[in-house]
Amino acid sequence: MTGSSVPYQRIWVFSDLHLADTNSFLYGAFIDALSEPENDQDAVVFAGDIFEIFVGNSTYFHQKHQGFITALKTLSRKKVALYYIEGNHDFHLKKAFGEIPVQIFDAEVVIGSIYIAHGDLVDQSDSGYLRMRKFFRSAGFKKFVELLPGKAVEWIGETIARTHEQKEGDLSFEPGSVPSVRKIFRAYAEEKKRQGFDFIILGHCHDLDDLQPFYFNMGYPPVHRQFLYYSSESNSFKRRNFSGN
Repeated sequence: MTGSSVPYQRIWVFSDLHLADTNSFLYGAFIDALSEPENDQDAVVFAGDIFEIFVGNSTYFHQKHQGFITALKTLSRKKVALYYIEGNHDFHLKKAFGEIPVQIFDAEVVIGSIYIAHGDLVDQSDSGYLRMRKFFRSAGFKKFVELLPGKAVEWIGETIARTHEQKEGDLSFEPGSVPSVRKIFRAYAEEKKRQGFDFIILGHCHDLDDLQPFYFNMGYPPVHRQFLYYSSESNSFKRRNFSGN
């Protein structure tokens, strides 16, 4: 771990929104939340799968998500620190935001005593997913994507992705049971805590979970309608509802 303090007064963390419909409540509430950070003492972390599909530096995605790009430009003018951890639905983003100073990370980021990861590398026993991830992140696939129209990339991504109904099915656990995915993610968080991190934030598995006060899983915002917010005043992370929920 590098550093033991949190270098910002406020931090917003978003993950697993899987935004597709720019007219949806969640999309609008997300853009509204991005208006809150004010200056260089604030940071925003996009912890992967913000979009249902956003791959590469395509004009199509820029035009479709112009509201998000505009919000990033505004945050940049305010000198808000911007971190983007690539997920399994949004990757090859190194050049996606042009001159907007968004720091892009492949899997995880450390901010002082905070460890944040998308979480798709937590379960190392899922060899099928790990092989698929390696393929999609490869230079060859990146070049292939660059040759396709953005609309075609979106169609391929949505075809490969699980349906929303399947995702919501992931949230159904037997009453009183501790699902295996929760055990795996909690064990990972506890190991990071032993390494010296004060806060560990993970996503990807859509399991709304926490071990107070150090571990938080982002859950599945299309259902849970929540994100995480850190304040130096309380030196803690809290779950916040998207406005209007």
